[in-house]
Amino acid sequence: MYAQSLCEEDEIIIFKINIDKNEIKLTNSFNSFRNFKNLDCYYETINNLNYSLWRSLPKIKKDDEFDNNKENVYLYHLKEDSIFRLGNIKFIIREFHTQNNNQNTNINGQIYKDKKFFTLILEPNKQNICEICEKEDLGPDNPLVKLCLCEKYRHYKCMKDRFKEIVKIDENNGCIRFYLKTNCMYCKKYIPWNFMVMENNQYKLFELIDIPRNNEDEYILLEAFDFYINNMGYVKYIFYIKFRKPENNKNIETILIGGHWKKNNKYLYNKLVQIGGTYSISSEHALIDYDIEEKTLILRNISDTHNTLVLQEKFTLNKDDKNILLLELGNIKIESQLVEKNQFEEIEEKMKDNPEEIEIREKEEKS
Repeated sequence: MYAQSLCEEDEIIIFKINIDKNEIKLTNSFNSFRNFKNLDCYYETINNLNYSLWRSLPKIKKDDEFDNNKENVYLYHLKEDSIFRLGNIKFIIREFHTQNNNQNTNINGQIYKDKKFFTLILEPNKQNICEICEKEDLGPDNPLVKLCLCEKYRHYKCMKDRFKEIVKIDENNGCIRFYLKTNCMYCKKYIPWNFMVMENNQYKLFELIDIPRNNEDEYILLEAFDFYINNMGYVKYIFYIKFRKPENNKNIETILIGGHWKKNNKYLYNKLVQIGGTYSISSEHALIDYDIEEKTLILRNISDTHNTLVLQEKFTLNKDDKNILLLELGNIKIESQLVEKNQFEEIEEKMKDNPEEIEIREKEEKS
């Protein structure tokens, strides 16, 4: 049996429910953030993240024991394209480059239609003129494109020169942070920092920010989706994080996502992904562990006040699984556990004596 949940305002399918004898599967309505054909699709897909079902990771304490190679309710294995959320800020692993990964994203040369890459696909415009230099289309290496919802067209190189003026760059122990305000001065919508253009049935990638990639390095490219800050508009963070063997000769390099360095390095992290301008991210919010030998990325939640959530294609509740599945839908928090019918009456009986349940019933009776 399938059931669909709808967002009443826009009638968007959020997830599907497949009910079997022994398990329930929840499936998000979309699982791809690649190859957007136009701006409307790009903005709509990012906006739909707010209406998706997210899995919440329980907090893991410093002294808790766990095995990175086994399934664990506290851990989540990240890969290229993974999307996760800290508070209200959403992140995507744009690239995950390792020495033994044959599926590394090749940023150089031509990018074809069947090559997945998180970006817009635009056709060059040869009729309009550039809003910056007031010239017409200048060829395949400097296409004239529209990157926001207003009617302004801009050359790639003109836009890149503008970005050089507004991008702030800082580096801390192998983590390079690119920070910029991305809202267009006309339509106030944020502008993507990379896009593809089709020319002679081939796609070529253009980037407005120069990322210092090196194919000899192992790294991830982590992007925070644009988010709004009062008095500033839309802002974007991009992090180029290069991995290297820690000085303690351990195989794990740990990245903290949160506020700032502390003198007492409680979680023994090597790098910091620092997000500012929002109160929804704790000073120590989440950790990403990179196993240098296994080439794996593990996400862990360490925040007391704000959740760490991951976007998955499917969630499964099994009657043999004793763990409670923690979910969020919008601002609604959900705790789910699959039980058999004969267990339900027993649970209802126990809930009668639950203080919180008694308080809710009393409020309902008064109203």
